[in-house]
This record gives sequence, structure tokens and C-alpha cells, in this order.
Amino acid sequence: MSRSSSRTPASNFSDIFGVFGRQMMAALIAGERNPKVLAQMARSRMRTKIGQLEQAFDGHFGDHHRFLLARILARIDGIDADIAALDAQIHEQLAPFAPAAIRLDEIPGIGPVTAAIIISEVGLDMSRFPTAGNLCSWAKFSPGIHSSAGRTKGNASTGHGNRYLARVLGEAGVVAGKTHTFLGQH
Repeated sequence: MSRSSSRTPASNFSDIFGVFGRQMMAALIAGERNPKVLAQMARSRMRTKIGQLEQAFDGHFGDHHRFLLARILARIDGIDADIAALDAQIHEQLAPFAPAAIRLDEIPGIGPVTAAIIISEVGLDMSRFPTAGNLCSWAKFSPGIHSSAGRTKGNASTGHGNRYLARVLGEAGVVAGKTHTFLGQH
């Protein structure tokens, strides 16, 4: 918004979509253009940057900018509503499996989201995997090793299986490896 400075309101905020950033943007959309009034909306640690905020708000913000900002914020609010609806649906679908998700969540490196993904990708019926090795293969955690002319070539995973499960288990393994637990030590 400022023509004379490279400082913008966004460069002064760590999260421009936080409570105070959204209040300032709502004031801009409502027609407030006074840099001092806008800067005074800052709270907590941002109060120390009032001068920088005033400088950042000093510039041209016309009706076209107001229109675009309103559309952008409406789109963000719509996406946030969609995410909340999807989260509610996932929670509802996961409810019958809550005890298993809670048990998985107790494992270092596995949180609620990882537990939900594991349950959705593997299920609870382990009888479809005759051995633990079959489950490892399905999770793409069985190394694929090929030998040719005395040289061993490997790509570190099987070619078949569930890549989504492999990704989430790999991330859980990395997180567990950083803990001071039995799993973290191995």
C-alpha cells in the first residue's frame, strides 16, 4: 500500500490473517483509510510497530483494491468453512474406530491425523495380511533389491502397495526417531 517504502502491512505481521490483521482488513473494506486509525488497531507485540504500520498504511487503496480484498477474504472464509465441514465429516466417519485411533495415537510419532490415515488405509482386520511381512510390503516398507551381474541395485521399496500409507508411516518414523523413547533409539 505504500509507494514510498517497501514496507507493507504484510511485512509487519507474522500472520496477516490473524485476529488483528483481519480487523484491519475489515476496516479497509469498510472504508477506513486513515493510517493512524488503522495502525491503532494493533494489539500486543504489534503495538511496538505502530510507526511502521502507519507508514505501511500510507498509500493508495482505492475501490478496486477494496473489491479485490473483499473477494479474497470471502474466498478464504469459504475454504475455511469447507475445511471445517470436511473435518467434521472425517470425525464422524472415524467415530466407530475411535478406540483404535486412541491406541495408535499413544505410539510415539503417531498423532490423531496419522492414526486416522493408518486406519483408513489399512483397516482394523489384519486377517487379510497373512504375515507381518505382507503388511510391510503393502505399506511399501519391504526393500526391493535386484541383482544383476554381481551388482546389487535397490530402490528401497517395493513397486506395489499403498503410497499414501508409505508416506504417513515414513513421516511417523522420522518423528519417532527424534523422541527419547525405545522407538527413537532404534
